[in-house]
Amino acid sequence: MTSPARERTLATFRWSIALVLWQKLTVSYAALFLFFWGIAVLAFRVGGFHDVATLCYGLFGLLAVPPLAWLLARRSVPDDRKLGAILDRDNEVGGLLMSSFETDIGPWS
Repeated sequence: MTSPARERTLATFRWSIALVLWQKLTVSYAALFLFFWGIAVLAFRVGGFHDVATLCYGLFGLLAVPPLAWLLARRSVPDDRKLGAILDRDNEVGGLLMSSFETDIGPWS
C-alpha cells in the first residue's frame, strides 16, 4: 500500500535531485564544449580562416548542452527505494520510511 504523503515527498525529493544534477552537468558540459570550441577557433585562425562572425556560429552547439544534461540527470536519479533510504537516514526516522515500503504501517506514518 502506498501513502500519498510518501509518494509526494519522494517525488519532490526526486525532482530536487534531478534539478541539482542538471545544473551541475549543464555547467560542466558547457565548460567542456567551450574549451574545445576555443581550441577549434584557434586552430581555424592559425590555419588562415579569419571570419570571426562565421566562427561564432559554432556557439549554437551550446544550445544542445542543457537538453543533453537533462536527459543524463534524469537517468542518474536513484530509484524510490534508494531515495527512501536517503530520506530515512537524513531525517533520522529510525527506519519507518523504509518499513513503509514493505508493509502498511498505518497510523505510524
